[in-house]
Amino acid sequence: MFKDYSDDDKKQKPISCIITTLAAKSYNGEDNITDALLSIVNNMGNHIEEKYDYELNRYVKWVSNPVNETENFADRWALQGSKREAFFNDWLEQLKVDFGIFQSPFNRINLSESLKKSFGSEPVTKTFSDVGNRMRLLTESGNNHVDRKAGVVGSAIAGLTNVAKVSAHNFHGND
Repeated sequence: MFKDYSDDDKKQKPISCIITTLAAKSYNGEDNITDALLSIVNNMGNHIEEKYDYELNRYVKWVSNPVNETENFADRWALQGSKREAFFNDWLEQLKVDFGIFQSPFNRINLSESLKKSFGSEPVTKTFSDVGNRMRLLTESGNNHVDRKAGVVGSAIAGLTNVAKVSAHNFHGND
């Protein structure tokens, strides 16, 4: 998101300790990655506190260090001329837009395009290609299955009730 920002502004982008702390506080034990991501993205902002800073004589945003509650990871947000809080809020809003795709019916093309905006084209294209190749190899080896009821595809079928083997592709036709 910040690749086209000036060098000075890049220094004010959200820091990992704030992101990971808020993400950890937002995780509610969801049992699948999609629900976990949506919960985290939609709740991160709820864990930013406001506390009175006696040195500055005003309220400031506060993200506590989980190991030392008296340390504020967001202390630089209160600095004169700081863009850090605004950049964090911009980043979080863009994250909600990018991950909003998970709230729509599943569509690999839309998912791929959304992820490319966040992570870049190369790693997303490689990941989708690797997944596709793994699924092809599973199918060709006779180890790819689908649960028609749950819509689960892959080799892990233990406990599933309506399982069928995915047939290999037969390309018929004339050139």
